Amino acid sequence: MDFKQAVKEVVADPRYKKNIEYGTSRSGHPEGKVNFHLTDLETNLESLRHHLLREEDYWKLKFLIHVHDTLFSITMRTTPFGSNLEARGVTMTSDLYLY
Repeated sequence: MDFKQAVKEVVADPRYKKNIEYGTSRSGHPEGKVNFHLTDLETNLESLRHHLLREEDYWKLKFLIHVHDTLFSITMRTTPFGSNLEARGVTMTSDLYLY
């Protein structure tokens, strides 16, 4: 799997571009918009990059950064109540790009 290419596909997706503008400051997410949250996570990833053993690990983590919240609103419509909603949302979102 080419995670670098998958990241390119995610960030080019019109749904992604729309959804990163969603959000307001709240408990647990003081940064507000999803876009600001992603920027924080990418900054953290860049600071850790030299600790990663493989370039592939960097791209896997970057992929997860970009799918974990950005398309959640789409997957929430089909995620059953009582499940781990965020984990299920990430799985379903990842499936859009990896399979």
